[in-house]
Amino acid sequence: MRYLIALFLFAVAAMAQPVNPPSAMLRGNPPGGEGGSCTGSRRIGYLDSSGWMFTCVSSQWTRYGGGGGSGVVTVTTGTGNPSANCTAPSSSNLATYVDTDTQDQWWCSATNTWKKILSVTGSGPYVVTGATGTVPSTPASGNVTCYFDSTANTQICLDSSGNPYTMVRKWSGTATLGTSAITANACASTVTVTATGALSTDSMTWTPNANISGVTGYGAGSADGLKIYPWISADAVNFAVCNGTGSSITPGAATLNWTIVR
Repeated sequence: MRYLIALFLFAVAAMAQPVNPPSAMLRGNPPGGEGGSCTGSRRIGYLDSSGWMFTCVSSQWTRYGGGGGSGVVTVTTGTGNPSANCTAPSSSNLATYVDTDTQDQWWCSATNTWKKILSVTGSGPYVVTGATGTVPSTPASGNVTCYFDSTANTQICLDSSGNPYTMVRKWSGTATLGTSAITANACASTVTVTATGALSTDSMTWTPNANISGVTGYGAGSADGLKIYPWISADAVNFAVCNGTGSSITPGAATLNWTIVR
């Protein structure tokens, strides 16, 4: 209930002085506390446990009176999202609703229009939950629109040209191959590079970081014939260089670039 009153009082205060009323109210103290620095264009307010309200004024978090007294707020409760008609807010009315199952709070922002009030705990893992859907309209220049795609079942973002981008996890690095002699029909010691979090079910792309067609062991000469075998294991990428010829080969220096995208 305090959060609803806070939003209303901020709007009233904005009429009397140059304060941007917040579009969202968060529980707790503002970063840095009262007097801490803030960005003037920020549209977020804070409400502490004592009922004090804070908003950004002249680049400082400024406190406004809170706590107690009588007012014009009316509260209804129920389960699920509000569905009843409501009266637009005015100087004598502010209709609110509390979902007793989820503890979500709503306020009537216009005639028969309910808006949910943002509420965060300020701790714990970051979680986003939302309904999936189809591709939204292309955002304006300078903006990015993200949504949960109902076909891919993942988050996709669109730039202002309508190009889609999907969030991925990426590992990359280099692997330096050995230069010791490899006997006939044998493999050199495996070159292993750490890739923390990688799984054997991931896929990897790799390529030399230079043209190795002229490097001993990897070209087309009589002293060549080495093969490179890559694979992924838990938390690592691996490369084995094997000699399938009947003679020993001492390879020249070679470095590989590798990338895993999940």
